Amino acid sequence: MAFETTQNHWPGAIAGSDMSGAQYYAVEPSGANGEFNVGNSVPAILQNSPLEGEAATVAVSGITKFAVGAAGIECPNFVAIDATGRAIEAEPGDMVIGQCYQVGIFTEGSLITINIEVFRIPSA
Repeated sequence: MAFETTQNHWPGAIAGSDMSGAQYYAVEPSGANGEFNVGNSVPAILQNSPLEGEAATVAVSGITKFAVGAAGIECPNFVAIDATGRAIEAEPGDMVIGQCYQVGIFTEGSLITINIEVFRIPSA
């Protein structure tokens, strides 16, 4: 079962669109006014389900739940972000957002637990 603990959050984050269905997806800054939308360019995981213009709680470090993408993931493993803002297994050359703390195979829509820690896996 996925779990989370203490996290650091991005201050002043606002939902740039309806993200009521995107809790535990990766998000990225999308405007000068502190707006965030689902994305894969920064290590940030949405912790709540805000509508457009509402406050968004965005974890940038710590242990968090993360939604699994269509490809699924086998844990423990290093985790990257797919094009829809969800978890996939990291491959050489990927930006890693963290490591999964659970053991097993997780399918699309499952929640996994990761420790947000960013680095890149060297290409072969």
